[in-house]
Amino acid sequence: SSNEALQGDVPSIKVASVGVATSKAATNSWTASYTIGTQGEFTASADATDSAGNAATQKTDKFQGDLTGPALTFNRTADEKIETNDFIFIKVLAAAETGEYANDTHKTVTITAATLAKLTKVGGTVESTDTLAASVFASTDNKTFDYGAADLDIGAYKLSVTGTDSAGNAGTAAVLTFEVVAQTPASVTVSPGWTLISLPGKPQDTSI
Repeated sequence: SSNEALQGDVPSIKVASVGVATSKAATNSWTASYTIGTQGEFTASADATDSAGNAATQKTDKFQGDLTGPALTFNRTADEKIETNDFIFIKVLAAAETGEYANDTHKTVTITAATLAKLTKVGGTVESTDTLAASVFASTDNKTFDYGAADLDIGAYKLSVTGTDSAGNAGTAAVLTFEVVAQTPASVTVSPGWTLISLPGKPQDTSI
């Protein structure tokens, strides 16, 4: 917008040094649109001359075009065998979102949907599916999320997680299949005297 009439009644607007079509919105006010082809940071500039022939000081502004949703990954491998314990922990990672282009400020992710399905076997069909609340994915930076599953039965599972970045782009669901297996029995050699022992997990007999 301008505080006075312009020569030719139109400013010169460019994005990344390329002229952009401009249309009048109201008196001394114009709009322009630019289609982003590749994501990144862009500089828009506006030049104008008033009706008396005086050139205005160029105005510039920067904006970002973030076009891709977050590509989430996991800290565990596909079909990994995880020994049952009171809890199993899985990290959901949004590492690729932390710098998709120079000066990227859209680096955080919000978990928007998640399910945990019980499978008939590894690579088998779905027996049942539980919808998981986003709140079960704990995070201090919205880039790494910790999911803890309690009291899972022995068997195969499929975890699906979807996120949206701070620019509003939704990603595709990241899927991890894993198998919960029986915990390997632990044995400890005890010597005479005082011995401090840390056992890996919940004991079968808590009365000992």
